[in-house]
Amino acid sequence: EERQRQMDRTYLANMAPEAHLDLHGLHQDEALFRLESFVADCKRRGFKKILIVHGKGIHSHGSDPVLGELVRKFIERDKRLGQSGHPDKKLGGNGATWVIIR
Repeated sequence: EERQRQMDRTYLANMAPEAHLDLHGLHQDEALFRLESFVADCKRRGFKKILIVHGKGIHSHGSDPVLGELVRKFIERDKRLGQSGHPDKKLGGNGATWVIIR
């Protein structure tokens, strides 16, 4: 039953994040470095759910928003990470992503 509950997306979405990282204003290389360090530290500390704030890109100058896409690709290729989604508006909406750590 516990395993089923963990797999329930509603349950996962409603879990409170145990840590968050704000990537606003960072360049891609710096954001990637901080993201890698943050996930490694959270995994080491035994956290189950984290929140990554990347913004919606509305203040990007001269290019399309890139941090949200960078975060999505990072999550997809990192074997330590599982399900993810966007929180409700009070936690960032589409400008943030919650992730379950395996």
